[in-house]
Amino acid sequence: MTRNLFALCREHKEAPLVIYRVPLDESTLSSVIELFDEQKNAFLGNIDQEIPYNGMYKPDGSQILTIEITQCPEINQLQEAVSNPVRCDDIDTRRFADLGIKALFIGQPAQGNIQISVQNFTKKQILEHKWTLFLNNNAFNRLTDLAFSLDDKLSAVVDNNEIKFKSFHILRAIINIGHLFKEATEEETRNFAMNPIFSCASADDFLKQADEPIRKMISFISRGNILNIDIITIETAAKEIDFDIQIRNDKIIMPHEKKEIKQLLSFLNGDIYKAPITQDRYLTNSKRKI
Repeated sequence: MTRNLFALCREHKEAPLVIYRVPLDESTLSSVIELFDEQKNAFLGNIDQEIPYNGMYKPDGSQILTIEITQCPEINQLQEAVSNPVRCDDIDTRRFADLGIKALFIGQPAQGNIQISVQNFTKKQILEHKWTLFLNNNAFNRLTDLAFSLDDKLSAVVDNNEIKFKSFHILRAIINIGHLFKEATEEETRNFAMNPIFSCASADDFLKQADEPIRKMISFISRGNILNIDIITIETAAKEIDFDIQIRNDKIIMPHEKKEIKQLLSFLNGDIYKAPITQDRYLTNSKRKI
């Protein structure tokens, strides 16, 4: 399979993803392929644990996050481009700066699958003609033709049926994955407050307190089965970690203050735990099962 450099483009936020080939001369293509392969080895090297991403866990240096490709339909376009590069048009170099390039990528066969190395791309990598000087015969000349730089690291690797990455923020700038871990909408937030498991004095007041972290926790809790658990089980779990949960008439009383709302949602979300040795309570940013 002939390997190519591709550009993943989206001209504006609502525009569809479009993929173009980036034409390179033979020598340059060979060097770029070597660079991407080195970056892939560095990206995947020293990784001893892969963790399915759930919106709550931040990896350390020896860990990497994963998302199943079935959750990201746009990845199919990258795979199709690598498998059938002739179906992709060459990039229009006259419009290079206006095409909304989000990433550059190269694919290669790997154990019966296609492995794709992906670099994030921003407009800062497009070198402006009037400000860029290059060395030529011991003197600096002004750049007059279009030029761009490559990043010094990968942002993601598509491997088998997974996307492997370390930063959700960077990944979502490349492909559309916002639907996976979105904030609760105003209507969803209101419905959450009025769920029969809660006793909420005012959904409007709750809505005013619901900032971004609260809405993200609401979205995560709502996707699970947490609100369907019986009140006795929830009360027992709270007692086990000495969490002060207010219950009246078999309903959880929704606090009025933002800080207390966050504490309650953190408990329901499984983010508060009690250390078995010290008996201290902690708030964790990890939702990783062990």
